[in-house]
Amino acid sequence: MLTTRLRTLPDFTSLGAMNGQNIPSAGTGLPAERRSWVLQRLAESGVVRTQDVADGLGVSVETVRRDLAVLESEGMLERVHGGAASVGRRQVSEPAYGIRAQQGSAEKQAIGVVAASLVKTDYTVFIDIGTTALEVVRALPQDFQGRVVTYSLPIAQEVSSRFAAEVLLGGGRLRPGDLATSGRQTLDLFADIRADLALLSCGGASAEAGVTDFHLGEVDAKRLMIKNSARRYLLADSSKFGQFAPYHVADWGSFTGMVSDRPPTGVLAEALRSAGVETVTR
Repeated sequence: MLTTRLRTLPDFTSLGAMNGQNIPSAGTGLPAERRSWVLQRLAESGVVRTQDVADGLGVSVETVRRDLAVLESEGMLERVHGGAASVGRRQVSEPAYGIRAQQGSAEKQAIGVVAASLVKTDYTVFIDIGTTALEVVRALPQDFQGRVVTYSLPIAQEVSSRFAAEVLLGGGRLRPGDLATSGRQTLDLFADIRADLALLSCGGASAEAGVTDFHLGEVDAKRLMIKNSARRYLLADSSKFGQFAPYHVADWGSFTGMVSDRPPTGVLAEALRSAGVETVTR
């Protein structure tokens, strides 16, 4: 059982890579100077790696770890496995389903309409879980004749009202709230299907960590959806931009595009451009 709350950071080569900057060597310096330097890097990119800080400052990894511990005790950052993140960017848990259903409803509906327009009438589509994904199937036309493969009971129920459509629902353990299934039965279903399109939700979408989510038991299903689809789009309203959830799902290079209520800016926009990921908005 996973007991640690520290999450491994993705392996990007330098703290300023997303901004096209080089990190200057700061020398050893006094503790206050080192910690100020770390906070400046966090303000620029949101995440620092311990080894990158050690290289940039010309100090040992142990010294950096002590500095990060002091800054965390002062509430200036959050330590994660391999480095640190800005306070507030790492989301430990997601709100309850009922609360999420009331948040950003207009934005989610807009995403649903746009994402549904990507679905051809005869497509086989993987559709993930959550409130945004549910808006996608609500926007599908009543005469939709394709096949939807999901591990979400609410999504399966909504698609089933379209009498020409076929629904394939993963079995296994049922998680309350989202009413999502997980386990070997779910994975076996996704492993045997090749889809035209995958539409996936997320807990966070950031330049540094890529696509992340909250439920470890569902990560493997998401990865199979990505692997077994010809085209792969992330469903992410703008509140997810720059956020981290505990578990890494995939890097941006795994996706064809992202559907959102507005285009991302800054380092996230650059990360998507570098990976060749299109952003689709209303």
